Amino acid sequence: MNTNQTSINYGLIGGMAAIALSLLYYLMNVSGFITWGAWFSYLALGATMVMAGLAIRKAQDGFIEFKEALKVTFLVWVIGTILTTLFMYAMFNFIDPGLVDVQKEVTMEWMEKFTANMDEETLDEINKRIAEEGFGLNLKKSLLGYGVGLIFPGFIIALIVSLIIRRKNPELEV
Repeated sequence: MNTNQTSINYGLIGGMAAIALSLLYYLMNVSGFITWGAWFSYLALGATMVMAGLAIRKAQDGFIEFKEALKVTFLVWVIGTILTTLFMYAMFNFIDPGLVDVQKEVTMEWMEKFTANMDEETLDEINKRIAEEGFGLNLKKSLLGYGVGLIFPGFIIALIVSLIIRRKNPELEV
């Protein structure tokens, strides 16, 4: 079994499942889509990471080294999140540009809750950053989010999944 092809296939499946979950969450609760929607799509990616690793392990008579498991699971994440990043970019810029207003509203509500006890200087700095960055999801923000997401939570999840599914072949140990 080709591990790269398996990872690609499961990455595509995971990405499409994550997009489907995101769309479902969007239809149920638009503001929730902004705040918690991505975390639910991570469940689909995590599940497909596990399935890909287990498929490779099964094809190798029930054994998979940690290094190989990490390669497989992380590649699933990389491919799945490319799809979800493109989807989110399309949602904000083409499908529903009104999401920017929802994002702004949700952010302002969050700011009111969590900045109530902050000093004036910190609040000014936060407001300055928001004014500079603005709202919405442009190409730069999408790529930055993708890059950061590869490390956290992506690589962390891949490490955990790989640690769980690894199984050394005792015949190969010296």
